[in-house]
Amino acid sequence: MKAIRTGILSIVITFGAITALNAQNADKILGVYRALGVDTQIWSEVQFTKHGDCYEGNVIWVENKTDGNGNPLVDANNPDPKLRNQPANKIKVIWGVKYDPKKDMWTDGKVYNPSDGKTYDVQISFETPEKLKVRGYIGRPMLGRTFYWNRKK
Repeated sequence: MKAIRTGILSIVITFGAITALNAQNADKILGVYRALGVDTQIWSEVQFTKHGDCYEGNVIWVENKTDGNGNPLVDANNPDPKLRNQPANKIKVIWGVKYDPKKDMWTDGKVYNPSDGKTYDVQISFETPEKLKVRGYIGRPMLGRTFYWNRKK
């Protein structure tokens, strides 16, 4: 009986350690990243935060806060008319991603491209400890576009 209790205790401790390690690995995405707009070539900063077991990325800074005519840069292409006047430095660009410990990547979420107002599936992984690889796609990851964001120091 004592051997069974010891075995069960070992399993519980091992499971707890694995769960803690997975949570630590999942949270390594948290932070601020410098991103170059794929279509606009405008620098921005995106901050990843955690909401439950999901992560999201929000623009918190944009290099140019005005367009060529001096007007504030806004989310003009958003499919939701109520969001088209939202300042460019307040756009949610990634949401709903969850960490997959088997693949060591964040999947099952969406990425929004303010340049065209379209939303795509997304998978995110680290190219290096400081370089985030973000792949937006339709249907399958092979049918998409990859861009890289560097962790801000």
